[in-house]
Amino acid sequence: GFGSIQIPRVGDEVVVVFLDGNPDRPLIMGSLYNSTNTPPWALPANKTQSGFLTRSMKGKGSNANFFRFEDKAGAEQIIMHAERNLDTEVEADDSLKVGGNRTINVEGKHSETIKLETSIAVEEGSYFVTVDQGAVKIKAATSITLEVGSSKLEMKSDGTITLSGISVDVAGSKIINLNKS
Repeated sequence: GFGSIQIPRVGDEVVVVFLDGNPDRPLIMGSLYNSTNTPPWALPANKTQSGFLTRSMKGKGSNANFFRFEDKAGAEQIIMHAERNLDTEVEADDSLKVGGNRTINVEGKHSETIKLETSIAVEEGSYFVTVDQGAVKIKAATSITLEVGSSKLEMKSDGTITLSGISVDVAGSKIINLNKS
């Protein structure tokens, strides 16, 4: 099948037509707003907004999923809200272009699994990773290489670590241990 469906809820006021004028063949065409079942966004204050809002079955009045468009000139916006989970599945490619800034806030754990390769290119500015509590662990199967200009630090899976540069300074405030096993 295909198309869209919105099953009226108990207590909804609906528009009914009868197929071929037959009262034994009713068809609900849609739901109406009334004093009990009001539009999802207050009017006239939100007259530039449109969209879809569904209430959770047997939930509180504030429990809802919605997809809202703000069409006010200079304040255009699309908001998508999932009362619980939001699952997205793309069977081919997915592209995201942001013309300004982008912020992601995750209040729980964040996990990403990449099957092939990942590349991050910062064309202007710097790249910062900050861990307020805990550690940073970078693990690779074959090697890890850090390069800055003519300086290079390379660690290989066979245990070889190569540090190279025009000048290499080793400083320790108390003790420096160089051990050969």
